[in-house]
Amino acid sequence: MTAMRYFSLRSREENPFEEVYYRVEKNLVNLPFWHWRHSHISVAMRKRVFQALYSLLSRPYFRRLWVLQEIAPGARSTPVMCGTRCVPLDDIYRTLQLIRGVDGNDLGRQIVCSTKGHRGMERSWDQLPAGIDTYTISEKLWERPIALIEAQNVPQTIRKSAVHDDIFGALILSREANTSDDRDRIYGILGLPCLAVIVKIVPDYHLPAIYTYITFAKSLFRRGYFNGLRLVASPVPRIDTKYFQPASISRPRAPKFARCPEVVNPGCEHGLPSWVVCWSCPRNPAVHLSSHSSAALESYSVTPAFRDDKLMIIQGVLFDNINRLSAFHATESDRRYPFNGHEVRSIYGSDADTLEAFWRTITGNTTRSGAPPPPSWSMILEPVIWNFGSGSVDQNRNKIFGLHNFFARNKSLRLFGRTLAQLINHEDEITERSLAQRLRESTSGQKSARYWNRTSSERQVLRDATLRAMQVLAWRRLITINEGYMGLAPAATRAGDIVAIVSGCDVPLVLRPEGNRFRVLGESYVHGMMSGEIVKMLEQGTKKMIHITLC
Repeated sequence: MTAMRYFSLRSREENPFEEVYYRVEKNLVNLPFWHWRHSHISVAMRKRVFQALYSLLSRPYFRRLWVLQEIAPGARSTPVMCGTRCVPLDDIYRTLQLIRGVDGNDLGRQIVCSTKGHRGMERSWDQLPAGIDTYTISEKLWERPIALIEAQNVPQTIRKSAVHDDIFGALILSREANTSDDRDRIYGILGLPCLAVIVKIVPDYHLPAIYTYITFAKSLFRRGYFNGLRLVASPVPRIDTKYFQPASISRPRAPKFARCPEVVNPGCEHGLPSWVVCWSCPRNPAVHLSSHSSAALESYSVTPAFRDDKLMIIQGVLFDNINRLSAFHATESDRRYPFNGHEVRSIYGSDADTLEAFWRTITGNTTRSGAPPPPSWSMILEPVIWNFGSGSVDQNRNKIFGLHNFFARNKSLRLFGRTLAQLINHEDEITERSLAQRLRESTSGQKSARYWNRTSSERQVLRDATLRAMQVLAWRRLITINEGYMGLAPAATRAGDIVAIVSGCDVPLVLRPEGNRFRVLGESYVHGMMSGEIVKMLEQGTKKMIHITLC
């Protein structure tokens, strides 16, 4: 609690990390064709301070469902007690914001590693999804308390925020909470101002949980709020949890050496329609994409129709079919991926424009705060990162979620006439030459030198961009669709599934045709369709709104 107060005071200063830690960066080797830049964090604070912060943040209090109703009606000045110590809630908020801030990735890692250790974290992430709860070894330690505090004093309107609207935020908090009765995931948030004005449900514990889920979904949809469809827990296919790993190899170099397949998420097992969120089954592990409200088509909103609690008829645009998909994980058990369908032409134009569309797609075209990423994030296209990785970026997840792992598995994915390897490495044709050979053949290895000799601020930008891409790509597939767009889709997506834009939903959805009906798979991102472009297409008559039956 003393540390919370200390960091809260430090957050008001110009350089809050000055007495906490500092980054050491030096060129150990700087030869024309070989550059080795060493970077590490030197901590100036006692380890027990970070252990105390970890102990506090990992308490089950922050994960309990009913805590949301305790915090939401309060104020930032509310006193928070732990033992005999007491600090204002605002001190906790400021400290957690500092951890999540620009340099906070390093502070957060020190807090987790102080207790778990680097090796312990690596083993935990390598064992995913073998029953490992990642909450205590991830940024959820501070992001969930921040979201709880930011739920305070929400106006009684459907107000949009930079990342997502307040209703969607409340749904996420409830979905990720711990509770003894799954029906409380709904009953526990009904009193929040953002939901109280649109959902009128009287808690009844005599009703089956499934009936409660259907009633809640219908209440949201009847008010034209379809962002609930983004929470659908579509299944995540099998990945291999063990692979050949000598001491000198830090990742599965070839999927053929992987074994012991295990299902990450089976999806809903209670027979609910795909448009109803099952609050009892495990949620999809992918982080939610930032909202793009201009894609919501509010002016086209129509009250949905329901048939026997099985079907829901809504209005939307069936935009296009998916024809190419990447593997969603370095050790995905299905060897058919990456899947290359028929060739399509990029709507983005030149190779440079396609590359920009690519890096904006893999980052969801947003920073963690929901703001558009700066053009400097294009540094993420540096071939060295994709071919060899970046050891200074989120080292504890780099083994299985790093960009180089995604690249190693998906080099043969074709994006508008070129493979991903050709696009990243700027090749005109596929060759067997190593990246080192190509760099030697370039102008005195200048490409490599530009990467290793970046300034401290440039390396920070690169870390932010890479971390965001790793976060967004995890458990998703990179896709292209027939009309030449690029995007992201849930891991359950297959070729032939359809990208749809539904009135009242802030992001496109992926639907699977089943006869004349459709099953919801989850949210997606389509670059070039997130800023209201669909409205212009409707006005021009190139697309049209139709009735879509969801089953």
